[in-house]
Amino acid sequence: MSSEPLKSKGHKTEQNPLLDVLRARTRSDWPSVPSDTALHENPKVLNGVIYAHDGPHGAAKIEWWYINAHFGDDTAAAESPPRYSVFAAFFRLAIDGTTGTCAHATNWALVDSQDGGTYQTCSLLDPGTPAILGAMIDTSEYQGDPFVLKALKELFGSGRVLEPDRLMKGDAVISAPGEPLSIDFGGNVFRVVHTSEDHVPTYDLSLVDAVTGTSLQLTIRPRCPPALSGKRGVVETGRWQDDMFYYFSPLCDVLSGSFTSKAGVTAVQIPTGSAWIDHEFGGCAAQTLEEVAALRAGQQHSVADYSWEWVAVQLNNVSRDAVSVTLLRDMKKPAGEQLIGLFAIYQDGNTGRFYRYDQGVTMQSSAQRWTSKVTGMPFPVQWTVTIPHNGGVTLTLDASMQAQEFVTIPGKPSYWEGRVRVSGTTRLPDGTADTTTGLGFVECHGEKNLSDVGSLYNIMHMMLCAPLEHIAVSTTDIDTIAALPLTFATVHQAAMLAQLSSGKPMPPSHKELLQQLLAAYVVGHHRAPSAAGKAAVEGALAMLQQQWDGVTSWDFPTLALRAFTIRTVELLLSGKCAWMKDATTTSTDVAAIPEATTIAPQPAVFLDEDDSRWLVVPTDEELNTAATEETLKTVDALSNGLWAIDASKPRGNIGEFLGAQGVGFIARNLCASVTPDLRSNVNFSTKTLETDIITALSTTKSIVQLNGTSWKWESFGRGTITSRGCCRVSRDGKACVLIVTTIVANNELEVKWVIVRDNGTMQEVLHLLPNNNNNAVSSPSATARATFSQWFKKK
Repeated sequence: MSSEPLKSKGHKTEQNPLLDVLRARTRSDWPSVPSDTALHENPKVLNGVIYAHDGPHGAAKIEWWYINAHFGDDTAAAESPPRYSVFAAFFRLAIDGTTGTCAHATNWALVDSQDGGTYQTCSLLDPGTPAILGAMIDTSEYQGDPFVLKALKELFGSGRVLEPDRLMKGDAVISAPGEPLSIDFGGNVFRVVHTSEDHVPTYDLSLVDAVTGTSLQLTIRPRCPPALSGKRGVVETGRWQDDMFYYFSPLCDVLSGSFTSKAGVTAVQIPTGSAWIDHEFGGCAAQTLEEVAALRAGQQHSVADYSWEWVAVQLNNVSRDAVSVTLLRDMKKPAGEQLIGLFAIYQDGNTGRFYRYDQGVTMQSSAQRWTSKVTGMPFPVQWTVTIPHNGGVTLTLDASMQAQEFVTIPGKPSYWEGRVRVSGTTRLPDGTADTTTGLGFVECHGEKNLSDVGSLYNIMHMMLCAPLEHIAVSTTDIDTIAALPLTFATVHQAAMLAQLSSGKPMPPSHKELLQQLLAAYVVGHHRAPSAAGKAAVEGALAMLQQQWDGVTSWDFPTLALRAFTIRTVELLLSGKCAWMKDATTTSTDVAAIPEATTIAPQPAVFLDEDDSRWLVVPTDEELNTAATEETLKTVDALSNGLWAIDASKPRGNIGEFLGAQGVGFIARNLCASVTPDLRSNVNFSTKTLETDIITALSTTKSIVQLNGTSWKWESFGRGTITSRGCCRVSRDGKACVLIVTTIVANNELEVKWVIVRDNGTMQEVLHLLPNNNNNAVSSPSATARATFSQWFKKK
């Protein structure tokens, strides 16, 4: 098979020629697989073609390596089923195609089937994950309920992730494309240690959880040639942007290993076992803003929301066969049209030959669903699979234990990946039935996700907020409300609070947060819009925000509570407290577009790298002069793109800066708590710099006039104010500074300098100065600053 795109349903030719370039590049480093008739004639050739692709692929948007294994210890009876099972996955996601920047993650779980079973997980994410996921929310690549996304954006903006995820210590290390596979993600290693003359690799898998002290090492070697999923390795989704290449070795031997659990409580040697390895890569990685725009325009009517169920089974029949079944759906489509694909691969353990079936395959989960106490997500725990191999194979898969949910925020919010017991009937080549058993793993994802929380909000509102709308509550003093027990005279609330705490006692931090939310709700619902009521609302919201600023550890119940808080406050601000609806704007504020006035262009102000005029207050003449076309082109070339705040750089206190201007506590507290991302571009027709300011609470637009005119705009906390702007560029065109001056309270001058350099950095500096009109450098009475890094740059 060539690497050319396949023509199929959903693969119609697009009019934009850039899409053809993208589609060709997506498959440029995929294997060239022999025809079906030649696949099994020479295993050595197939091994050489496929295993040569064990390493990473530079053109792939996403890539992962997956391993599962079943093993016992050296004291177990030979006929007994393996006590332990493990799966591990290593993920690589392309973030910036122009620089080769990627994000990495590893998920692994250890299953002990003894005494009812235990399921221990470890999830390590790239140190840059908070900024990466924040940017993916901004670009709609990470989707979900809007209030959950706002809460997550707030969390990511603080440089943290949702527990039980943890950030890796140090960078992920992975071999370059074309080199032997070697992965080290936070001490979790998967690598090729030897390749035989027949091109069969031997792998080393080493896993370690620094928190629990659990460690595992396995040496694994395939005993059969690799199998290809999809159509000779290509798994088509109906959207070429998401197509993948997928091969796997379902019949592997564990040659040796060792295992230590929970800081040495159990230490065993692993004499033997079975394993399964697969590798999948593909998807279209945009490298420029033009490519991002082309992909979005080409898919605007067909963005998918995938769910899947996947089976990996090793049988104990005479030939020790393996079965893989994949069920893929698009959950955005109507119920009867969701199925994208259902196919099975059956590999004969004697001959190594594999057979693909996409007709006559069924996979049916039982009606029973296990519901997670952590996330509330439902998952099936029993399946029946039929495959038309040798006249018919029927298998029943039962979860060894129900609670095998893997909670990780990239999973939105989780997936079920668990050990299953297998029983059923296979067929010998002559059609004779052969009763068999086996072990395997099943993975389920996407039946419900972060978008499916509306019913939870409604229940929470009914139990927690609705009783507080009664008129009798309006006479309660706010201090009394904040001190009341959380039950609020209804026994149903106890169940809700237990659900928010995964069935465990609610931690004190959650109780305090919920108390403050309910107090703010009462005050907001009953006290506005009188002057005293407004003050009370501001105080209540201020207390609520202070409480959230003190929460250092977030898990899924915390996320649910925070999302409900944001939703409740936003409903207040758009209803009873509509007079505060601008409270969702940022310190950068929303600028209205005034009528443009044409000013004769003047020569640009050029600066050298060490020029002292970088942070100088501009003169009236400079502020009244429109930027030239040449200057605007330089500004656009440097600033056009998506910018994310760099949490590793020092950041001045914007709350104190606004406080020095007399801005109220709640306004400056809200402004200080958000971490905006910016999306900027120059509008040449109006000579303005237009910036989308994206925060956890909202997306607003700021427009800076560079045409020599001033403009008035409404600032939350400061009222109607007037600003003027200008820009300067360096002589070499590698840097520019945008300057905005604003007269604020007490006739003081707020000056904002935004310095943008061609190395992808942007620094925002704010000074509050005396308005002396002589442009002298004065000591500021307050300062603030922030540093941004560029995610995408327009070519």
